[in-house]
Amino acid sequence: MPDIWDAIIVGAGAAGLIAAAELGGKDRRVLVLEGQKRPARKLLITGGGRCNLTNASVGAEDYTTRDPRTLRHVLQVFPPQKAVSFFERAGVALVCEEDGKYFTADGRAGQIVDALMNAAVGAGARVLCEAPVLDISFQAGIFHVRAGAGVFSARAVLVGTGGLSYPSTGSTGAGFEIARRFGHTLVAPAPGLVPLLTRDKAYAMLAGLTLSVRLSLWSGGKKTGERSGSFLFTHEGFSGPVALEMGGDWERASRDRKVTADLVPAIPSDEIERVLMDDASRAGIFARLSGVIPRRLAGFLVEQARINVEGPANLLRREDRKRVLGLLKEQDLSVRATAGFDKAEITTGGVDLRELHGATLESRKQSGLFFAGEVLDVAGRVGGFNLQWAWASGVAAAQGILRSKK
Repeated sequence: MPDIWDAIIVGAGAAGLIAAAELGGKDRRVLVLEGQKRPARKLLITGGGRCNLTNASVGAEDYTTRDPRTLRHVLQVFPPQKAVSFFERAGVALVCEEDGKYFTADGRAGQIVDALMNAAVGAGARVLCEAPVLDISFQAGIFHVRAGAGVFSARAVLVGTGGLSYPSTGSTGAGFEIARRFGHTLVAPAPGLVPLLTRDKAYAMLAGLTLSVRLSLWSGGKKTGERSGSFLFTHEGFSGPVALEMGGDWERASRDRKVTADLVPAIPSDEIERVLMDDASRAGIFARLSGVIPRRLAGFLVEQARINVEGPANLLRREDRKRVLGLLKEQDLSVRATAGFDKAEITTGGVDLRELHGATLESRKQSGLFFAGEVLDVAGRVGGFNLQWAWASGVAAAQGILRSKK
């Protein structure tokens, strides 16, 4: 091994490996240090193992960050079309679904990991696993990185360690500690894209049921956010894209908060009321609701409303009818918490982009120190946006290192 590397990349995840591929092909001596036995373990479980690697349409509006200007610059460095080309050139067949999500054609996320490793190693980078970074210091223009496999020196360091989500894949928050060591402040890390848990055990009877809903977040008695999309009842609470996105919103909200659901956002309340009040039908409340929503949900709502189900629905008392409509259009989900970092797909918060130099992602606190990926204060919604951020930020940081060493 050389005495001084041109760059050391901490973390062989999505951002770190694509940065290594970008750097290694430019006659730079690059070392990637990974604490786990295998690289990119988290990539293997993304998209349910299919790896939703990007989206056909990506913009700053798909992310949450305190510095949208820098976000836009970075996304322009390596847009989705370049990510698709990168993997197709590496021999990975991709498919783009109707909603714009790109997946591997055969549904194997391992192909993406193999392509990244082949690109990094093929470009001359050295990837060393089971080498967790324990400390980084800077003296006389050189970084000294103490890892489980020894002490390594480099002219530049790129931190691509990820956040705190799915700790079983090796996410320990080590990058946050490195950032703090060099004077960075952190936007408080929190779970993002995380399932919601409920206090009401009755929802378990709906486990496995999927709906298209509109969720509203309330804080301090006021509606502070709204999201729409696919929603899944689970044995412990709620999942599906819209619930995962709301999970991150819940974590960032004040403590006085609740989540309500419009379980049939496509049908206005007055139209549902006309169905219930139709004099031409002798059907009861359960039968009429079952014509609008799934039977299991209809049964749940009737039981929840505690009303008399005998007789035609149009003969219901007005207050009973209004109670059913309220439960249908503004169902309080009794959210008590999220499933936390153990089940979160991403980490929100992290290193503040405002403390970095524009699109290069170099630290304003320490020259030669770069950041990329989930360690940064950028959180995307469901749909391939977070991996697109990993690709773009990894390439942007690598290009920043190349420019700084010319």
